[in-house]
Amino acid sequence: MAAPEPTSYKWIDTGSSVVKQAFQSFVNGLDRDALAIFYFVGHGAVLGACDLRLLLTNSQENEQNTTTLPVLDVVRTLKNRGFAEWAVVLDCCWAGEALRDPAITGFQQDNQIPGLIISATGTGNAWETPQHGGLLTDYLTKAISTGACMAQGKDFIDLVSAARWAQEQIKRSHAELNAQPQIHLQGSAELRVAKMPPAQPLQSSTFVESVLFIGGSPDKATGGQEQQFIIACNAIGRQLAENGIKLCICNPWPESADYPVALGYASIQSATIIRLFMPDGDNTRKNFEALKRELDNERVKLVEFWYPVIGQKEFSAETWLYCQLQALERVDAVIALGGATGGSSSLLIRLAEARGVPVIPFAFLGGSAGEAFLRHKDLYTRLGVAQELNRRNGVESLPKLIRSLARAPIDPSARVGKVFVSRAIEDASIAKLFASQLIERGLVPVFGDEPNEHGKDLQAVIHERLRHADVCAIFWSRHFAVSPYCYDELASALRRHRNEGMRIWLFKLDETPVVHPDARRLPLWSTLSEEALRDWCQDWLDTLRAP
Repeated sequence: MAAPEPTSYKWIDTGSSVVKQAFQSFVNGLDRDALAIFYFVGHGAVLGACDLRLLLTNSQENEQNTTTLPVLDVVRTLKNRGFAEWAVVLDCCWAGEALRDPAITGFQQDNQIPGLIISATGTGNAWETPQHGGLLTDYLTKAISTGACMAQGKDFIDLVSAARWAQEQIKRSHAELNAQPQIHLQGSAELRVAKMPPAQPLQSSTFVESVLFIGGSPDKATGGQEQQFIIACNAIGRQLAENGIKLCICNPWPESADYPVALGYASIQSATIIRLFMPDGDNTRKNFEALKRELDNERVKLVEFWYPVIGQKEFSAETWLYCQLQALERVDAVIALGGATGGSSSLLIRLAEARGVPVIPFAFLGGSAGEAFLRHKDLYTRLGVAQELNRRNGVESLPKLIRSLARAPIDPSARVGKVFVSRAIEDASIAKLFASQLIERGLVPVFGDEPNEHGKDLQAVIHERLRHADVCAIFWSRHFAVSPYCYDELASALRRHRNEGMRIWLFKLDETPVVHPDARRLPLWSTLSEEALRDWCQDWLDTLRAP
Protein backbone atom coordinates (compact mmCIF):
# COMPACT_ATOMS: atom_id res chain seq x y z
CA MET A 1 0.00 0.00 0.00
CA ALA A 2 1.47 3.35 -1.01
CA ALA A 3 1.37 6.34 1.31
CA PRO A 4 -1.95 7.99 0.46
CA GLU A 5 -2.01 11.54 -0.83
CA PRO A 6 -4.14 13.69 1.52
CA THR A 7 -7.45 14.44 -0.15
CA SER A 8 -9.27 16.38 2.53
CA TYR A 9 -8.25 18.85 5.24
CA LYS A 10 -10.35 20.57 7.88
CA TRP A 11 -8.70 23.11 10.20
CA ILE A 12 -11.28 24.04 12.83
CA ASP A 13 -11.08 26.45 15.78
CA THR A 14 -14.62 27.44 16.60
CA GLY A 15 -17.74 26.51 18.58
CA SER A 16 -19.13 23.06 19.23
CA SER A 17 -21.93 23.00 16.67
CA VAL A 18 -19.61 24.06 13.84
CA VAL A 19 -16.94 21.56 14.88
CA LYS A 20 -19.40 18.70 15.03
CA GLN A 21 -20.85 19.59 11.63
CA ALA A 22 -17.38 19.95 10.12
CA PHE A 23 -16.32 16.57 11.51
CA GLN A 24 -19.36 14.88 10.00
CA SER A 25 -18.72 16.62 6.68
CA PHE A 26 -15.11 15.49 6.82
CA VAL A 27 -15.85 11.81 7.36
CA ASN A 28 -18.71 11.86 4.84
CA GLY A 29 -16.30 13.08 2.19
CA LEU A 30 -13.88 10.18 2.61
CA ASP A 31 -13.95 6.85 0.80
CA ARG A 32 -14.00 3.66 2.80
CA ASP A 33 -10.41 2.85 1.79
CA ALA A 34 -9.14 6.10 3.33
CA LEU A 35 -6.89 6.74 6.29
CA ALA A 36 -8.90 9.13 8.47
CA ILE A 37 -7.08 11.12 11.17
CA PHE A 38 -8.72 13.24 13.85
CA TYR A 39 -6.11 15.47 15.51
CA PHE A 40 -7.05 17.64 18.49
CA VAL A 41 -4.79 20.23 20.12
CA GLY A 42 -6.32 22.22 22.95
CA HIS A 43 -7.93 21.69 26.34
CA GLY A 44 -9.59 18.59 27.67
CA ALA A 45 -11.73 17.90 30.73
CA VAL A 46 -13.13 14.78 32.38
CA LEU A 47 -16.82 15.08 33.17
CA GLY A 48 -17.64 11.65 34.53
CA ALA A 49 -15.84 8.36 34.94
CA CYS A 50 -13.27 8.48 32.10
CA ASP A 51 -15.61 10.65 30.01
CA LEU A 52 -13.07 12.86 28.21
CA ARG A 53 -14.54 15.97 26.60
CA LEU A 54 -12.70 18.23 24.17
CA LEU A 55 -13.26 21.89 25.02
CA LEU A 56 -14.11 24.25 22.18
CA THR A 57 -14.34 28.01 21.90
CA ASN A 58 -17.88 28.17 23.30
CA SER A 59 -17.67 25.39 25.89
CA GLN A 60 -19.67 26.23 29.02
CA GLU A 61 -19.65 24.44 32.36
CA ASN A 62 -23.43 24.66 32.64
CA GLU A 63 -23.94 23.31 29.09
CA GLN A 64 -21.38 20.53 29.01
CA ASN A 65 -23.31 18.08 26.87
CA THR A 66 -24.00 20.55 24.05
CA THR A 67 -20.84 22.68 24.04
CA THR A 68 -18.14 20.01 24.33
CA LEU A 69 -17.08 17.20 22.00
CA PRO A 70 -16.99 13.70 23.57
CA VAL A 71 -13.99 11.67 22.45
CA LEU A 72 -16.20 8.60 22.50
CA ASP A 73 -18.34 10.12 19.73
CA VAL A 74 -15.24 10.73 17.62
CA VAL A 75 -13.90 7.19 18.04
CA ARG A 76 -17.31 5.59 17.50
CA THR A 77 -17.83 7.58 14.30
CA LEU A 78 -14.47 6.60 12.82
CA LYS A 79 -14.88 2.96 13.82
CA ASN A 80 -18.43 2.61 12.55
CA ARG A 81 -17.69 4.25 9.21
CA GLY A 82 -15.50 1.25 8.39
CA PHE A 83 -12.51 3.18 7.10
CA ALA A 84 -9.51 1.13 6.03
CA GLU A 85 -7.48 2.84 8.75
CA TRP A 86 -8.18 5.54 11.31
CA ALA A 87 -6.32 7.40 14.03
CA VAL A 88 -7.17 9.81 16.84
CA VAL A 89 -4.45 12.06 18.27
CA LEU A 90 -5.27 13.91 21.49
CA ASP A 91 -2.80 16.60 22.55
CA CYS A 92 -4.67 17.89 25.57
CA CYS A 93 -4.80 17.50 29.32
CA TRP A 94 -6.36 14.29 30.65
CA ALA A 95 -6.05 12.71 27.19
CA GLY A 96 -5.21 9.32 28.68
CA GLU A 97 -8.60 9.16 30.40
CA ALA A 98 -10.18 8.30 27.06
CA LEU A 99 -8.25 5.05 27.06
CA ARG A 100 -9.86 4.12 30.37
CA ASP A 101 -13.37 4.55 28.97
CA PRO A 102 -14.87 1.02 28.77
CA ALA A 103 -16.78 1.94 25.63
CA ILE A 104 -13.56 2.95 23.88
CA THR A 105 -11.50 0.05 25.20
CA GLY A 106 -14.25 -2.21 23.93
CA PHE A 107 -13.36 -1.14 20.42
CA GLN A 108 -9.82 -2.32 21.11
CA GLN A 109 -11.07 -5.90 21.29
CA ASP A 110 -11.97 -5.87 17.60
CA ASN A 111 -8.63 -6.50 15.96
CA GLN A 112 -10.21 -6.60 12.53
CA ILE A 113 -10.64 -2.83 12.51
CA PRO A 114 -7.24 -1.10 12.14
CA GLY A 115 -7.08 1.96 14.35
CA LEU A 116 -4.76 4.00 16.54
CA ILE A 117 -5.28 6.29 19.51
CA ILE A 118 -2.40 8.51 20.69
CA SER A 119 -2.80 10.50 23.88
CA ALA A 120 -0.41 13.20 25.06
CA THR A 121 -0.35 11.80 28.60
CA GLY A 122 -1.55 8.86 30.60
CA THR A 123 -3.29 11.08 33.13
CA GLY A 124 -3.17 14.66 34.31
CA ASN A 125 -1.70 17.56 32.41
CA ALA A 126 -0.25 17.63 28.92
CA TRP A 127 2.78 19.89 28.97
CA GLU A 128 4.02 22.78 26.89
CA THR A 129 7.44 24.46 27.02
CA PRO A 130 8.54 27.79 25.52
CA GLN A 131 10.95 25.89 23.32
CA HIS A 132 8.63 23.15 22.04
CA GLY A 133 5.08 24.30 22.53
CA GLY A 134 2.96 21.16 23.01
CA LEU A 135 5.43 18.32 23.52
CA LEU A 136 3.48 15.60 21.70
CA THR A 137 2.75 17.73 18.64
CA ASP A 138 6.30 19.06 18.48
CA TYR A 139 7.99 15.66 18.59
CA LEU A 140 5.38 13.95 16.44
CA THR A 141 5.72 16.50 13.64
CA LYS A 142 9.52 16.30 13.86
CA ALA A 143 9.35 12.54 13.48
CA ILE A 144 7.13 12.78 10.41
CA SER A 145 8.88 15.72 8.73
CA THR A 146 12.41 14.36 9.17
CA GLY A 147 11.88 10.60 9.05
CA ALA A 148 13.94 10.27 12.26
CA CYS A 149 11.52 7.62 13.50
CA MET A 150 12.22 5.17 10.68
CA ALA A 151 15.04 2.73 10.05
CA GLN A 152 17.35 3.25 7.09
CA GLY A 153 16.02 1.93 3.82
CA LYS A 154 12.33 2.51 4.59
CA ASP A 155 10.30 4.24 1.92
CA PHE A 156 7.44 5.50 4.07
CA ILE A 157 6.80 7.00 7.51
CA ASP A 158 4.01 5.44 9.53
CA LEU A 159 2.15 7.12 12.35
CA VAL A 160 2.79 4.31 14.84
CA SER A 161 6.58 4.60 14.46
CA ALA A 162 6.35 8.37 14.68
CA ALA A 163 4.33 8.13 17.90
CA ARG A 164 6.74 5.65 19.45
CA TRP A 165 9.68 7.88 18.56
CA ALA A 166 7.92 10.89 20.11
CA GLN A 167 7.13 8.81 23.19
CA GLU A 168 10.78 7.83 23.62
CA GLN A 169 12.08 11.37 23.05
CA ILE A 170 9.68 12.85 25.61
CA LYS A 171 10.47 10.11 28.11
CA ARG A 172 14.21 10.75 27.75
CA SER A 173 14.20 14.54 27.62
CA HIS A 174 11.24 15.49 29.84
CA ALA A 175 11.01 12.74 32.46
CA GLU A 176 10.46 15.28 35.23
CA LEU A 177 7.13 16.35 33.70
CA ASN A 178 5.63 12.86 33.88
CA ALA A 179 3.90 13.49 30.56
CA GLN A 180 4.73 10.40 28.53
CA PRO A 181 2.36 9.83 25.59
CA GLN A 182 0.27 6.66 25.47
CA ILE A 183 -0.19 4.61 22.29
CA HIS A 184 -3.02 2.14 21.70
CA LEU A 185 -2.95 0.27 18.39
CA GLN A 186 -5.59 -2.15 17.24
CA GLY A 187 -5.45 -4.39 14.22
CA SER A 188 -2.64 -4.50 11.69
CA ALA A 189 -2.78 -0.88 10.66
CA GLU A 190 0.10 0.50 8.60
CA LEU A 191 -1.02 4.14 8.91
CA ARG A 192 1.47 5.46 6.37
CA VAL A 193 1.37 9.22 6.53
CA ALA A 194 4.34 10.43 4.45
CA LYS A 195 7.11 9.39 2.14
CA MET A 196 10.59 9.34 3.58
CA PRO A 197 12.27 12.68 2.81
CA PRO A 198 15.24 12.40 0.45
CA ALA A 199 18.66 12.36 2.06
CA GLN A 200 19.82 15.93 2.49
CA PRO A 201 23.11 16.82 0.84
CA LEU A 202 25.81 18.06 3.14
CA GLN A 203 25.41 21.78 3.61
CA SER A 204 28.18 23.88 2.23
CA SER A 205 30.27 25.58 4.87
CA THR A 206 29.51 29.13 5.90
CA PHE A 207 33.24 29.49 6.76
CA VAL A 208 32.25 30.95 10.12
CA GLU A 209 32.81 29.15 13.40
CA SER A 210 31.08 31.47 15.88
CA VAL A 211 28.61 34.37 15.77
CA LEU A 212 27.75 37.08 18.31
CA PHE A 213 24.11 38.13 18.44
CA ILE A 214 23.46 41.82 19.10
CA GLY A 215 19.90 43.05 19.33
CA GLY A 216 16.94 44.40 21.16
CA SER A 217 13.36 45.43 20.55
CA PRO A 218 13.24 48.58 18.40
CA ASP A 219 12.39 51.93 19.93
CA LYS A 220 8.64 52.37 20.57
CA ALA A 221 7.90 48.90 19.21
CA THR A 222 4.27 47.91 18.73
CA GLY A 223 2.93 44.62 20.05
CA GLY A 224 3.15 43.18 16.56
CA GLN A 225 6.76 44.26 16.19
CA GLU A 226 7.61 42.72 19.56
CA GLN A 227 6.17 39.44 18.34
CA GLN A 228 8.07 39.67 15.04
CA PHE A 229 11.25 40.31 16.99
CA ILE A 230 10.87 37.22 19.19
CA ILE A 231 10.02 35.01 16.20
CA ALA A 232 13.05 36.30 14.29
CA CYS A 233 15.34 35.77 17.29
CA ASN A 234 14.16 32.20 17.61
CA ALA A 235 14.69 31.59 13.89
CA ILE A 236 18.21 33.03 14.05
CA GLY A 237 19.10 30.57 16.80
CA ARG A 238 17.69 27.65 14.83
CA GLN A 239 19.54 28.60 11.66
CA LEU A 240 22.85 28.89 13.48
CA ALA A 241 22.42 25.48 15.11
CA GLU A 242 21.36 23.80 11.88
CA ASN A 243 24.52 25.06 10.19
CA GLY A 244 26.92 24.04 12.95
CA ILE A 245 27.78 27.59 14.05
CA LYS A 246 28.50 28.34 17.69
CA LEU A 247 26.28 30.97 19.30
CA CYS A 248 27.79 33.72 21.46
CA ILE A 249 25.53 35.77 23.73
CA CYS A 250 25.90 37.86 26.87
CA ASN A 251 22.57 38.05 28.64
CA PRO A 252 20.81 34.98 30.13
CA TRP A 253 17.88 37.01 31.50
CA PRO A 254 14.42 35.93 30.24
CA GLU A 255 13.60 39.52 29.22
CA SER A 256 16.71 39.85 27.04
CA ALA A 257 16.92 39.48 23.27
CA ASP A 258 19.57 36.79 23.73
CA TYR A 259 17.08 34.52 25.50
CA PRO A 260 14.81 33.56 22.54
CA VAL A 261 17.89 33.19 20.33
CA ALA A 262 19.32 30.65 22.81
CA LEU A 263 15.98 28.80 23.01
CA GLY A 264 15.81 28.58 19.22
CA TYR A 265 19.40 27.35 19.06
CA ALA A 266 18.86 24.62 21.65
CA SER A 267 15.65 23.42 19.95
CA ILE A 268 17.76 21.85 17.20
CA GLN A 269 19.19 18.42 17.93
CA SER A 270 22.43 19.25 16.06
CA ALA A 271 23.10 22.31 18.25
CA THR A 272 26.65 22.30 19.60
CA ILE A 273 27.96 25.14 21.77
CA ILE A 274 26.61 28.34 23.30
CA ARG A 275 29.27 30.68 24.68
CA LEU A 276 28.07 33.15 27.30
CA PHE A 277 30.03 36.28 28.26
CA MET A 278 28.44 37.47 31.51
CA PRO A 279 28.99 39.76 34.49
CA ASP A 280 29.82 37.86 37.67
CA GLY A 281 26.82 38.98 39.70
CA ASP A 282 24.39 37.04 41.89
CA ASN A 283 21.31 37.79 39.80
CA THR A 284 23.01 36.91 36.53
CA ARG A 285 24.21 33.61 37.96
CA LYS A 286 20.66 32.76 39.07
CA ASN A 287 19.32 33.54 35.62
CA PHE A 288 22.10 31.52 34.01
CA GLU A 289 21.10 28.47 36.07
CA ALA A 290 17.47 28.99 35.07
CA LEU A 291 18.49 29.26 31.40
CA LYS A 292 20.37 25.96 31.62
CA ARG A 293 17.20 24.25 32.80
CA GLU A 294 15.05 25.93 30.17
CA LEU A 295 17.27 25.07 27.19
CA ASP A 296 16.26 21.43 27.57
CA ASN A 297 18.95 20.00 25.28
CA GLU A 298 21.65 17.99 26.95
CA ARG A 299 23.70 17.98 23.76
CA VAL A 300 24.32 21.73 23.94
CA LYS A 301 27.55 22.59 25.71
CA LEU A 302 27.46 25.87 27.61
CA VAL A 303 30.84 27.59 27.83
CA GLU A 304 30.90 30.30 30.51
CA PHE A 305 33.04 33.43 30.60
CA TRP A 306 32.55 35.51 33.75
CA TYR A 307 33.75 39.10 33.99
CA PRO A 308 33.87 41.51 36.95
CA VAL A 309 31.01 43.88 37.60
CA ILE A 310 31.99 47.48 36.85
CA GLY A 311 31.78 49.27 40.18
CA GLN A 312 28.89 47.95 42.26
CA LYS A 313 26.26 47.93 39.51
CA GLU A 314 25.51 44.52 38.03
CA PHE A 315 22.83 46.07 35.82
CA SER A 316 24.79 49.08 34.58
CA ALA A 317 25.25 49.60 30.86
CA GLU A 318 29.02 49.72 31.39
CA THR A 319 29.04 46.25 32.96
CA TRP A 320 27.17 44.62 30.08
CA LEU A 321 29.12 46.57 27.45
CA TYR A 322 32.35 45.26 28.94
CA CYS A 323 31.13 41.68 28.52
CA GLN A 324 29.99 42.36 24.97
CA LEU A 325 33.38 43.82 24.06
CA GLN A 326 35.06 40.65 25.32
CA ALA A 327 32.71 38.57 23.18
CA LEU A 328 33.41 40.70 20.11
CA GLU A 329 37.10 39.78 20.37
CA ARG A 330 36.28 36.08 20.06
CA VAL A 331 33.79 35.78 17.19
CA ASP A 332 33.98 35.51 13.42
CA ALA A 333 30.78 37.42 12.61
CA VAL A 334 28.02 39.52 14.16
CA ILE A 335 24.25 39.27 13.61
CA ALA A 336 22.29 42.41 14.46
CA LEU A 337 18.52 42.76 14.82
CA GLY A 338 16.72 45.88 16.05
CA GLY A 339 18.56 47.56 18.92
CA ALA A 340 18.13 51.06 20.27
CA THR A 341 19.79 53.68 18.10
CA GLY A 342 22.66 55.44 19.81
CA GLY A 343 22.95 52.74 22.47
CA SER A 344 25.48 49.99 23.13
CA SER A 345 24.31 47.96 20.14
CA SER A 346 25.15 50.86 17.81
CA LEU A 347 28.60 51.12 19.37
CA LEU A 348 29.27 47.37 19.13
CA ILE A 349 28.24 47.24 15.48
CA ARG A 350 30.53 50.18 14.70
CA LEU A 351 33.42 48.48 16.49
CA ALA A 352 32.80 45.23 14.60
CA GLU A 353 32.85 47.12 11.31
CA ALA A 354 36.08 48.90 12.25
CA ARG A 355 37.73 45.56 13.08
CA GLY A 356 36.67 43.96 9.82
CA VAL A 357 34.24 41.51 11.48
CA PRO A 358 31.41 40.70 9.05
CA VAL A 359 28.09 42.18 10.23
CA ILE A 360 24.75 40.75 9.10
CA PRO A 361 22.19 43.49 9.95
CA PHE A 362 18.52 42.53 9.59
CA ALA A 363 16.95 45.88 8.82
CA PHE A 364 13.21 45.15 8.78
CA LEU A 365 12.75 46.35 12.38
CA GLY A 366 14.99 49.40 12.02
CA GLY A 367 17.04 50.39 15.07
CA SER A 368 20.83 50.14 15.14
CA ALA A 369 20.72 47.17 12.76
CA GLY A 370 18.73 49.26 10.28
CA GLU A 371 21.30 52.05 10.54
CA ALA A 372 24.12 49.58 9.88
CA PHE A 373 22.32 48.32 6.79
CA LEU A 374 21.93 51.83 5.40
CA ARG A 375 25.63 52.60 5.97
CA HIS A 376 26.64 49.70 3.76
CA LYS A 377 23.61 49.36 1.51
CA ASP A 378 25.75 49.51 -1.64
CA LEU A 379 27.85 46.59 -0.43
CA TYR A 380 24.82 44.46 0.43
CA THR A 381 23.27 45.29 -2.94
CA ARG A 382 26.49 44.30 -4.76
CA LEU A 383 26.57 41.02 -2.84
CA GLY A 384 22.92 40.33 -3.73
CA VAL A 385 21.68 40.11 -0.12
CA ALA A 386 19.98 43.49 0.40
CA GLN A 387 16.51 42.09 -0.20
CA GLU A 388 16.89 39.27 2.34
CA LEU A 389 18.19 41.68 4.98
CA ASN A 390 15.07 43.82 4.59
CA ARG A 391 12.51 41.00 4.78
CA ARG A 392 11.15 39.31 7.89
CA ASN A 393 11.60 35.86 6.39
CA GLY A 394 15.11 36.78 5.29
CA VAL A 395 16.29 35.17 8.52
CA GLU A 396 15.68 31.81 6.83
CA SER A 397 18.45 32.74 4.35
CA LEU A 398 20.99 33.24 7.14
CA PRO A 399 23.55 30.68 5.83
CA LYS A 400 23.61 32.41 2.46
CA LEU A 401 23.94 35.81 4.12
CA ILE A 402 26.85 34.74 6.32
CA ARG A 403 28.59 33.11 3.37
CA SER A 404 28.16 36.21 1.20
CA LEU A 405 29.41 38.60 3.89
CA ALA A 406 32.38 36.35 4.62
CA ARG A 407 33.22 36.55 0.93
CA ALA A 408 33.14 40.35 0.83
CA PRO A 409 36.83 40.97 1.79
CA ILE A 410 38.07 39.28 -1.41
CA ASP A 411 38.17 41.64 -4.38
CA PRO A 412 37.43 39.57 -7.50
CA SER A 413 38.95 42.27 -9.72
CA ALA A 414 42.36 41.98 -8.05
CA ARG A 415 44.95 39.95 -9.91
CA VAL A 416 46.57 37.10 -8.03
CA GLY A 417 49.66 35.30 -9.27
CA LYS A 418 51.64 33.89 -6.35
CA VAL A 419 50.18 32.80 -3.01
CA PHE A 420 52.56 32.28 -0.09
CA VAL A 421 51.26 29.34 1.95
CA SER A 422 52.13 29.52 5.65
CA ARG A 423 51.40 26.34 7.62
CA ALA A 424 52.80 24.14 10.35
CA ILE A 425 54.47 20.88 9.32
CA GLU A 426 51.67 18.96 11.05
CA ASP A 427 49.14 20.63 8.72
CA ALA A 428 51.08 19.88 5.54
CA SER A 429 48.38 17.65 3.98
CA ILE A 430 45.63 20.27 3.94
CA ALA A 431 48.13 22.92 2.78
CA LYS A 432 49.10 20.65 -0.14
CA LEU A 433 45.43 20.25 -0.99
CA PHE A 434 45.14 24.04 -1.09
CA ALA A 435 48.24 24.25 -3.29
CA SER A 436 46.73 21.80 -5.76
CA GLN A 437 43.58 23.91 -5.90
CA LEU A 438 45.69 26.97 -6.70
CA ILE A 439 47.57 25.17 -9.45
CA GLU A 440 44.33 23.99 -11.06
CA ARG A 441 43.37 27.65 -11.46
CA GLY A 442 46.66 28.85 -12.85
CA LEU A 443 47.94 30.29 -9.57
CA VAL A 444 51.36 29.60 -8.08
CA PRO A 445 51.69 28.32 -4.49
CA VAL A 446 54.88 29.25 -2.64
CA PHE A 447 56.15 27.67 0.60
CA GLY A 448 58.79 29.14 2.88
CA ASP A 449 60.62 25.83 3.36
CA GLU A 450 59.95 24.09 0.04
CA PRO A 451 62.06 23.67 -1.97
CA ASN A 452 64.89 23.80 0.52
CA GLU A 453 67.75 26.07 -0.58
CA HIS A 454 70.84 24.53 1.04
CA GLY A 455 73.37 26.96 2.39
CA LYS A 456 70.90 29.83 2.67
CA ASP A 457 69.44 31.22 5.87
CA LEU A 458 65.84 30.01 6.14
CA GLN A 459 64.59 33.34 7.48
CA ALA A 460 66.09 35.14 4.50
CA VAL A 461 64.50 32.65 2.10
CA ILE A 462 61.09 33.08 3.74
CA HIS A 463 61.40 36.87 3.59
CA GLU A 464 62.35 36.81 -0.09
CA ARG A 465 59.57 34.44 -1.15
CA LEU A 466 56.98 36.30 0.86
CA ARG A 467 58.09 39.62 -0.66
CA HIS A 468 57.28 38.40 -4.18
CA ALA A 469 53.86 36.94 -3.31
CA ASP A 470 50.56 38.71 -3.95
CA VAL A 471 48.70 36.97 -1.13
CA CYS A 472 49.70 35.18 2.07
CA ALA A 473 47.47 32.26 3.06
CA ILE A 474 47.74 31.52 6.79
CA PHE A 475 46.59 28.10 8.02
CA TRP A 476 46.02 28.77 11.70
CA SER A 477 45.89 25.79 14.05
CA ARG A 478 47.13 24.65 17.44
CA HIS A 479 50.37 23.59 15.70
CA PHE A 480 50.78 26.94 13.95
CA ALA A 481 50.27 28.80 17.23
CA VAL A 482 53.34 27.21 18.85
CA SER A 483 55.69 27.27 15.86
CA PRO A 484 58.38 30.02 15.88
CA TYR A 485 58.79 29.79 12.09
CA CYS A 486 55.06 30.15 11.53
CA TYR A 487 54.93 33.13 13.88
CA ASP A 488 57.76 34.81 11.93
CA GLU A 489 55.88 34.24 8.68
CA LEU A 490 52.73 35.72 10.16
CA ALA A 491 54.60 38.74 11.55
CA SER A 492 56.28 39.38 8.16
CA ALA A 493 52.96 39.09 6.34
CA LEU A 494 51.32 41.52 8.77
CA ARG A 495 54.10 44.06 8.20
CA ARG A 496 53.54 43.87 4.44
CA HIS A 497 49.81 44.07 5.06
CA ARG A 498 50.24 47.31 7.04
CA ASN A 499 52.88 48.92 4.86
CA GLU A 500 52.07 47.68 1.36
CA GLY A 501 48.49 46.44 1.57
CA MET A 502 49.37 42.79 1.06
CA ARG A 503 46.29 40.60 1.16
CA ILE A 504 46.13 37.90 3.84
CA TRP A 505 43.76 34.96 3.81
CA LEU A 506 43.44 33.49 7.29
CA PHE A 507 42.05 29.96 7.53
CA LYS A 508 41.21 28.35 10.89
CA LEU A 509 41.79 24.60 10.90
CA ASP A 510 40.57 24.05 14.46
CA GLU A 511 39.14 25.99 17.40
CA THR A 512 42.47 27.40 18.61
CA PRO A 513 41.97 31.16 19.24
CA VAL A 514 43.98 33.48 17.01
CA VAL A 515 46.56 34.96 19.37
CA HIS A 516 48.19 37.82 17.48
CA PRO A 517 46.07 40.97 18.08
CA ASP A 518 46.60 42.30 14.54
CA ALA A 519 45.75 38.92 13.03
CA ARG A 520 42.44 38.89 14.91
CA ARG A 521 41.38 41.85 12.78
CA LEU A 522 41.97 40.02 9.50
CA PRO A 523 39.24 38.40 7.42
CA LEU A 524 38.98 34.84 8.73
CA TRP A 525 37.40 31.69 7.36
CA SER A 526 36.70 28.57 9.37
CA THR A 527 37.67 25.56 7.24
CA LEU A 528 37.67 22.67 9.67
CA SER A 529 37.80 19.93 7.03
CA GLU A 530 39.21 19.26 3.58
CA GLU A 531 35.66 19.39 2.20
CA ALA A 532 35.19 22.89 3.62
CA LEU A 533 38.49 24.04 2.10
CA ARG A 534 37.54 22.65 -1.32
CA ASP A 535 34.22 24.42 -0.99
CA TRP A 536 36.01 27.69 -0.21
CA CYS A 537 38.31 27.29 -3.21
CA GLN A 538 35.40 26.66 -5.54
CA ASP A 539 33.52 29.66 -4.19
CA TRP A 540 36.39 32.14 -3.99
CA LEU A 541 39.30 31.16 -6.22
CA ASP A 542 37.09 30.78 -9.27
CA THR A 543 36.25 34.49 -9.04
CA LEU A 544 39.89 35.66 -9.07
CA ARG A 545 41.84 36.64 -12.12
CA ALA A 546 45.22 35.10 -12.76
CA PRO A 547 47.79 37.49 -14.30
